[in-house]
Amino acid sequence: GKEKAMGNQLYEFTMKVLRGAGCDLPKGMTGAYVPTYAAAPDYQAALRKGVAAITGMGYVFSDLQGEVREIPVASWSDYVPKVWPEFVGELPSSENLPRLIEEGAIFFGPFAGFNS
Repeated sequence: GKEKAMGNQLYEFTMKVLRGAGCDLPKGMTGAYVPTYAAAPDYQAALRKGVAAITGMGYVFSDLQGEVREIPVASWSDYVPKVWPEFVGELPSSENLPRLIEEGAIFFGPFAGFNS
């Protein structure tokens, strides 16, 4: 049978980020809400990975918005069309997802800019 790899799980969370030097936020925006998908052994590691990635893109991590959720790989093909119907082509396919999770990948959904 299939062995459950004691490896990475896919975690989903939304980061609130603020404009930093060198980020590509549109003018007039103070920051953005960033749907984050991180493959990691546990949710703390996933969060650290998310913060490191967004900091590396020139944003300033401000806060976590809501909860961290684990997304089972098997439900990804249902999840994406339901949550991001217009971005299906931009997010990893369910065929590629297991390899990305194994590699500890991180990727983002569409940024939602805000100005406060």
